[in-house]
Amino acid sequence: MQTPIVSMLLMLVLMAGGGGQGAWKPFASKEGGFSVMMPGTPKPMRQSLNTQAGPIAMNMFVLDMGTTAYVVMYSDYPEDGVKKAGVAKVLKGARDGAVNNARGAKLLSEKQISLNGHPGVELKMEQGAQGILLARLYMVRNRLYQAICVVPKSRAGSGDMERFVGSFKLTK
Repeated sequence: MQTPIVSMLLMLVLMAGGGGQGAWKPFASKEGGFSVMMPGTPKPMRQSLNTQAGPIAMNMFVLDMGTTAYVVMYSDYPEDGVKKAGVAKVLKGARDGAVNNARGAKLLSEKQISLNGHPGVELKMEQGAQGILLARLYMVRNRLYQAICVVPKSRAGSGDMERFVGSFKLTK
């Protein structure tokens, strides 16, 4: 249920050169129904995935800062499919996809979370000795939201990862 986006993000961070942080400011997607704080303006991207539930459109907002990447994405799943499978199974599939697609990544931690009563999961992964990924995934009715931050291991304690994923809010 997850794309190779996690692998792409880790590769960007591991192969990138410099890239400084900009001023943190709110970014909102009216269509997506969310807001989040980011140190720059993300680039919108759209990708279609073939899943067991059929084709799913992934709406992504990607901020590549050179050594760090911030991504928010959302995907709408068929309502019947979510009801049939159950929210827990959809979140588990997204978690499994994130871990499997981050080739060579090691899952460091996983915990159940919620946002305004909507279930979610937080994942922290390590890519070799260099990259760290922090992701929060939330299932809101039939929409899966993902806030993902990837940083070099040397910046894992900077607070930027938590600042980003912790600022994610629903606006509708």
